[in-house]
Amino acid sequence: MVAWKIAFNMRSYAIEKAFPDLVAIGYKISSPQNYRYNCIAWAASNDTKWWWPDPQNIGFWPPGVPREVSLESFILAFEHLGFSLCDNQDFEEGYEKSIFY
Repeated sequence: MVAWKIAFNMRSYAIEKAFPDLVAIGYKISSPQNYRYNCIAWAASNDTKWWWPDPQNIGFWPPGVPREVSLESFILAFEHLGFSLCDNQDFEEGYEKSIFY
């Protein structure tokens, strides 16, 4: 239990160092780190594969979508899942929204 708490605190430090504005607005770590999947996979409702458009074909990426780290590539990947671009981030009943920045 103690080792987990130390690792968890170190993870918090690493997150806050990489994203310093999170401290000011507040955040919550909602699950432990997992090497099976990443945040892109989670947004795609897939917790069994690591999603990333790497050119070495290590990570999963939808077929036919360019393997490049670009906003356009991520948009195409999520369009492949049935998402479509919208003009706001407001909550809309019956819709799931993902935001990339």
